[in-house]
Amino acid sequence: MRIAIITIMHFNKKVDITNALLRVSNSMAFVGLPRHAYSVINDAENHRKLFVRAKNNDAAEADNKTLAFYFDTKEVGRDPDTDAEIRAPFIVWQAGYVDVTATEAMQAANESKSPSERNRAKELLRDFLVASPDRRAPQTEIEDYAKAEKISDRTLRRAKADLKIRAEKDRTAAGNPWYWVLPEDDPEGTSK
Repeated sequence: MRIAIITIMHFNKKVDITNALLRVSNSMAFVGLPRHAYSVINDAENHRKLFVRAKNNDAAEADNKTLAFYFDTKEVGRDPDTDAEIRAPFIVWQAGYVDVTATEAMQAANESKSPSERNRAKELLRDFLVASPDRRAPQTEIEDYAKAEKISDRTLRRAKADLKIRAEKDRTAAGNPWYWVLPEDDPEGTSK
């Protein structure tokens, strides 16, 4: 019958959930049945919106492309009584694709709404390193710890940068593992 039905819904307020499909109106029913589900996610850091694929049953995984756009305005006429300019908004699509998944975009958007999550990550990371010998620990252990605490990789990396934690390779150990080291002058860390 050549019919297409488009449903537009808002995300729920659960910013701790980073799966776009689970943020639609508290029910998988709205996204489980359709063949396609897309999300528009704010990218405040880059002053644009992201159009990401949350679900697409009819395309290859390689076609999982994210588009970016922003709003602009242009003159569309003049008021006949006042001769004032009449402006209307329009969408400007940016050239090329953005290398980000729906989950990554949701995490970034949620972090900008929930700075307490980054603060929690900083506190956990600092405590972990202060409790470690020489205020350093293997990167893989830190990542496993953060994952167990439900801290996203992006939040962990931002916490690392905020705390000025440096990464160094241990060339004396087998496999040359990476370690994260808390600076000695960290104001809130205390020596073990």
